[in-house]
Amino acid sequence: MASLKCVLLPYEGGLFAQQQGWASAEAKIQELSVTEQLINDRSVVRPDQLYEQHRREPSQPDRERPWAVRYTLRLGWTGDKDFTMNFFSRSYSEIVEAPNGVRPWWHSVPLPDGRRIKGAHPDIDRQFKMWEAMQIDAEFLARPKQRVLDIGANDGFFSVASAKSGASVTSIDTTNWLTWPHNITYLSQQWSAQLDVVTYDFRRYCFDQQFDVIFFLGVLYHVENVFECMARLKNLLAPQGTIYLETHLTSIAVDMPIWESASDLFSTSAPLGKSTIGQIGISNFLLPNVQAVINLAHIFDMKCEPLLDNAYCLEDPGRGMFRITQ
Repeated sequence: MASLKCVLLPYEGGLFAQQQGWASAEAKIQELSVTEQLINDRSVVRPDQLYEQHRREPSQPDRERPWAVRYTLRLGWTGDKDFTMNFFSRSYSEIVEAPNGVRPWWHSVPLPDGRRIKGAHPDIDRQFKMWEAMQIDAEFLARPKQRVLDIGANDGFFSVASAKSGASVTSIDTTNWLTWPHNITYLSQQWSAQLDVVTYDFRRYCFDQQFDVIFFLGVLYHVENVFECMARLKNLLAPQGTIYLETHLTSIAVDMPIWESASDLFSTSAPLGKSTIGQIGISNFLLPNVQAVINLAHIFDMKCEPLLDNAYCLEDPGRGMFRITQ
């Protein structure tokens, strides 16, 4: 029996309950224990369809708190000492596609039985290279009470890696990403990792704590207001904390900080994707150069160190990794 603790708040709570076929769809707060069969139920893989169908304006009391779906997977974390060796091993017995029946998988992630899930990128080691590019100290994550926030957590590679390294992890994304939270739930189960999973826009969600490490990977160029975004990240960062920021970079070569506006009309470093502007985290907006990211951190009195001399960035110069500190 796998225990799934759910806190269901207005509209999103009812929506999620309806997706799962629960009768108590109107409840504002519920705590449930469900079987693995329920967690693995893949009958609804397009939550955005129900999102539009059941969308409504909140009542006045509802406006005082987010309408998030939040749950914690508690599957008996074992603290496996061999986890690091097993999870980060580049070897695999077989490449599999969507073992849980939910497509697509964006991350290429390992499974405990030695198989590797095929991700969207042709390089099946891409997530491993991203992790190495961040130069994260595993001993730091294993310190007591280290809090990690994974924004745009997607399929959960970085969340599970952090949780199994010993950190307390909050993973957040929205149902505009169609496989959320199905894939991260599956991966958490497979590795017996405890995650606090939140379905909401990180810019509006009321977090009850600050974080020692924030992963902000592949998100910056999907937000309309990068300045509001960086201010939000700073507020969420604990003293002496670190933000790991990865982003699509502009291909325009200049020595001053610039933000290239993605476009469907003009030939830009990435298309806008205007048809999905109404969704969260899907369209591309502003593509920075390295100087722009450094300057963005400086505006908010933070230090930014580019982490570009690594396999991830050298093999794909259109992407950049940065370490930002207070």
